[in-house]
Amino acid sequence: MLVADNDFGSFPNLIKITNAWKPDWLKDGVQVPTRDPSTLHPVFVTPNKLIRCTRDEFYDANIHHVSKKAVISSAFYQLDELDHAWLQTVNEERECLGEEKIQDWMIENIFEIAEEIAYIKSKDETLSNEKKSIEFDENTRCDVCLSVSFVTF
Repeated sequence: MLVADNDFGSFPNLIKITNAWKPDWLKDGVQVPTRDPSTLHPVFVTPNKLIRCTRDEFYDANIHHVSKKAVISSAFYQLDELDHAWLQTVNEERECLGEEKIQDWMIENIFEIAEEIAYIKSKDETLSNEKKSIEFDENTRCDVCLSVSFVTF
C-alpha cells in the first residue's frame, strides 16, 4: 500500500520504507516520449496469403499459397563426446564387416524421431490416465515403495 508522506502518521502499525528513486523523480519529473507513435513504421506486415506446404483438404486458393521450398527440419539432438566415441566404435565394427558407416546426422535424426515418439506416447498416456481414477486403477504402483500390490485398510 502506497501512502503519501503526510498521511503516514495516521497508520501506526505501518513501517516506513523509503524509495531511493522518489527524490530524483520529484526533482526531475517523469520522462515522456517525444516521438509521435503515428510516424513509426510497423516492423511486421501481415502477408496477403498464408503459406501451406501441401494442398490438402484445408487448402483454399483464396487464402493460401503453396510453398515451393522443401521443409527441412533441423535435428535438435546434438551428439556429445560419448555419442561420438560410441559412433566411432560402431563404425569401426561396421567397417570390419564391410558395411556402410553411420553418419552423425543419421543418429541425430533417429534420436529426434525417437524423442518425438516418446513425447507423443507419454502425452497419450497422460491423457488416458487423467480419464481414469487412481482408486480404481489396478495397475497403479506406489510412488514410495514402487510396488504394484498394495493393501487397502
